[in-house]
Amino acid sequence: MVEHFIQRYLSGLSTVTDDLSTYTFETGAAEAPAIFTEETFPQDYTLPAIIISPIPGSVPFGCRDARGAEFLYDIEIYVPRATSRKTLRRLAKSVWLSLDRADLKDLVAEDGWDECGCFADAPVPTDKKGFPGRRIACRIRLMEQVT
Repeated sequence: MVEHFIQRYLSGLSTVTDDLSTYTFETGAAEAPAIFTEETFPQDYTLPAIIISPIPGSVPFGCRDARGAEFLYDIEIYVPRATSRKTLRRLAKSVWLSLDRADLKDLVAEDGWDECGCFADAPVPTDKKGFPGRRIACRIRLMEQVT
């Protein structure tokens, strides 16, 4: 659910999408930046790409006049082996700076949430998929007012 907000947010940022490959998500649809969630993750994608994966451990919270939840995600950024590490660092930094302390309220309002804060940790090296990459741990806090 929440990973789609992150996907839509990153897809609208030219500082992120300029360095990504594109992918046709549906037959006949226009190509979009290669930003995938676990649900939309294809086998035939090309790098560079971003993969958004949930981390188990979402925590609901509430009080007298508000309730919400905190969701945890890994944002993984991968580039082909032949690509310069400079491109990987630039892309990871763009994603990190775009997400850290981002106010995603406009994206989540249509689903009934009043507030959405995003906090991202600095990128760390990873090669989980066998390609050079960076991983960014991300926390999303959603909140709605209860009357």
